[in-house]
Amino acid sequence: MLRFATARVSSYRRKSWPKPSPTLPRSITKSCGPTSTPTSIKTLRHATGSTKDRGLIDTSIAVDSDRIASVGASVEVAISALTLAELAAGPCAAGDDLNRARREDHLRRVEATIETLPFDMQCAHAWSHIYMSVDSAGRKPRGSRAVDLMIAATALAHGLPLFTLNPEDLRGLENLIEIIDVAA
Repeated sequence: MLRFATARVSSYRRKSWPKPSPTLPRSITKSCGPTSTPTSIKTLRHATGSTKDRGLIDTSIAVDSDRIASVGASVEVAISALTLAELAAGPCAAGDDLNRARREDHLRRVEATIETLPFDMQCAHAWSHIYMSVDSAGRKPRGSRAVDLMIAATALAHGLPLFTLNPEDLRGLENLIEIIDVAA
């Protein structure tokens, strides 16, 4: 059962990062133009209950405080443990002490304010559906795309929409998860 740490998320919304811009995420649905509210492709939900006020952000969103704030203004956000792992690697990859310190500070703020969902048995089973869908679309589910797809499996397992800046990386999964493009 999915449990959001409401106190943590609401404190994130109030204190952590600047107010979001008035622009909202747009849909990756090709048949519609930009809309005034976040929209997406119809999804298959495996979890019970409404997820309109909740969402999973992928690493492309989680690396940027302003992007987190813009998504967090409309939904309670969570991240996958895989996203946290990618963020934790960031300070190690920094080229200088200043960037390393900034990335470590960002990592600590994310850890303290955003719920992290584990990649557990449910996610592993959801990964098989993601894997089959990508493979049957003629795309490779392994290699550089694998972590992004495992984050998508986390969204599928928890019945959450996935907010991303890279919807093309998730092409072919629209029948499994709600993919919301947060491009500016």
